[in-house]
Amino acid sequence: MPFADVGSGIKPSSGAKLFFFEVDGVTPKNTFSDQLASPTPNINPVESDSNGVFGDIYISGKYKVTLKDRDLIQIFGGAEIEELFLASSTVTPIIAEYATTLDLIASTATSSVGDVAGTSGYASKGDGGAESWVQNGVTGQAPSQSPAQLGDGKLLNDGNGTQWGLASGVLKAADATYRIPSDFLTLQDAVDTLYKSVQSGVTNSVNLLIESGYAPASGLTVKLGNYAGFVISSEDALVTVDPAWEDDASFIKAVCATAPTLNCLVDMTNKGDNGYYLKDASTGYVAPNCGVLNVGGLGEFGIGAGIFLNGACRAVARNSIFTGSPRNVWISHESNYYGDFGNYSGSVGDTNVYIARSSIAGVSYSDMTNSAGSGLRVRRAQVTALAADVSNAAFDGILAQEGSRIIANDQGTTDAFLAENCGQHGISADRSFVDFTGGSTKGAAGSGVRATNGAEAIMTGATLSTTLSPSGTGINSSASTIRAAGAVITSTVGNSISAFELSTIEATGITINLSGGRSIDIGDASTVNIKSGNITDPASDNIRVQGASTLNASGATVTGSAFDIVCNNGSTANLSGATTSSGAANPADTNFTVFNAIEGNKGIIWG
Repeated sequence: MPFADVGSGIKPSSGAKLFFFEVDGVTPKNTFSDQLASPTPNINPVESDSNGVFGDIYISGKYKVTLKDRDLIQIFGGAEIEELFLASSTVTPIIAEYATTLDLIASTATSSVGDVAGTSGYASKGDGGAESWVQNGVTGQAPSQSPAQLGDGKLLNDGNGTQWGLASGVLKAADATYRIPSDFLTLQDAVDTLYKSVQSGVTNSVNLLIESGYAPASGLTVKLGNYAGFVISSEDALVTVDPAWEDDASFIKAVCATAPTLNCLVDMTNKGDNGYYLKDASTGYVAPNCGVLNVGGLGEFGIGAGIFLNGACRAVARNSIFTGSPRNVWISHESNYYGDFGNYSGSVGDTNVYIARSSIAGVSYSDMTNSAGSGLRVRRAQVTALAADVSNAAFDGILAQEGSRIIANDQGTTDAFLAENCGQHGISADRSFVDFTGGSTKGAAGSGVRATNGAEAIMTGATLSTTLSPSGTGINSSASTIRAAGAVITSTVGNSISAFELSTIEATGITINLSGGRSIDIGDASTVNIKSGNITDPASDNIRVQGASTLNASGATVTGSAFDIVCNNGSTANLSGATTSSGAANPADTNFTVFNAIEGNKGIIWG
């Protein structure tokens, strides 16, 4: 063990010493210099050679370690370490040492999958055949009778007909399938038993097959290891858990580990805290058309999720299915999620998909419809949701908060981003950025787009309308910026555009008609540009500009109202080349209410 391995950037001289203690930090604890059945203890402390390199150190269990230089000056102290090998509490999985391979062939000793046996030679001790062999789970074989029957020397069968392969992994047994519950009663039993076999390389992968009609009553938890060699599959199209499933148990939970692959679709029947739960730098993979439905428990943080990543975790779940849970997808605390083309619809809680706390997620082309809360909620995070669908949410289609960034445009495809018929706003952005160019928020009960507190929304070419709410507004901006060139706003219950508190709306070429209130209402020193737009048929005054605000309507058509433009309270309106109900824009026309800029500094209109 080179010294560089015991501490980042620490390079001791010769004679450095590593002291190993029990976890109390006081009682000395042995380490070992080999992996024999009866291992050889190292001297404690272990001393480095003239190059600052330590010899082999094997550990068993947990330790506290202190490093001192040759003069016994401490470099660090009390560092906690433990063996990573979880499947056994012994120092080494070697169960027996044999003088020759022939002795192992003749042995009828009981062994388990993953057990390791050592040999000191082929036909005689010391003839170059020193090897370690791993029991690979293949049984019912004819015992090998001579070294010639070993073929290339990478497999042998013992006296019980059990097969052993070289621990070096030069030749691996075929991928193994174990049935749940015929071979193992639970997923946990299977993984705990077979982990050594997968880690040693004897088996490429282990398929844990849930048998037809079987309803698991418990899930699987893995920690501090690589379990990517395990695949959870099912004979049935849908696995339904047992009614006895505990509400605080996940189907799969990984803590600081690489999780098994989820290769089936699981219905939690409103039980369990999470479906596929990755925690603390874990990674995982969910196969296409697989996932978890109908989680019902409160989860570790008060709300359950179909898939939950928390704490620098990573998961790939493209084309997966997570529906019917309080949160179908929950990605938090610097985690990454790739879940394009997913079905994340029908949450029964606050949102279908929740991405938060510096996380990054891709859910493009995904179905996030019919949420009991929001379709997609993003808080202090980044999401790409190209051409996704968040329609029919009981609350907001998209809720972007606290510095989030969402790219949900159509990327020039025929598939637009949809946030239609939402119970509150189609898009709601607070101190965040949302791009849904070419999208649609038709039928929102509140605003089609609502931007507040410095938010920015890009809705170039979007289509908006509102229903139900008397205050329903196509675009509602407060201290924010909205870019809506070429957008179409029709049939709003309230105003088509409301811009207040220093807002800026760039809407060149916009089309607005059939507004239930005003087409455009501008105040509080805000700026609206509708150059070359087409504004018709409002129920009230067409455009009102007030409170030291600015309107640029050059080249626009503004018609269909008793007063097409009202400009007052120190505001300005540029109507160069504009057309109104009375023809070319002229402050003297009866379709304007004009206040003399000199008498009271009320407003200015020019054409």
